[in-house]
Amino acid sequence: SGVPVIYCGPKGIAMSEFVGSNNCAYNINSDEVNDLIEAIEYIINPENISDINKMTLKAIEVSKQYFDINIISERFVETIKSLGR
Repeated sequence: SGVPVIYCGPKGIAMSEFVGSNNCAYNINSDEVNDLIEAIEYIINPENISDINKMTLKAIEVSKQYFDINIISERFVETIKSLGR
C-alpha cells in the first residue's frame, strides 16, 4: 500500500530476520515503549522521507515477490507435484 510499517518482534525469529534483511519495515526488536515512540517519530519526520519512501517501495516489491497469491499458489502446486515423483 506504500504505507510504512513498524514491525515489533524478538530478535532471532524468522519474521524479524526477514524484515531486517529485506529492509521492508521499521524493525524493532524490543518491547520498550520508548523504542516504539522513536520508530513513530522517525517515520513521521519529514527529514527521513527519502528513507521511508525506499522502505515502502521495498516492502511493495517484497510483498509481490513473496506474498502474491498467484506466485504462492504456483509454488504450492509445484511442491505437491514434486512429492509424487
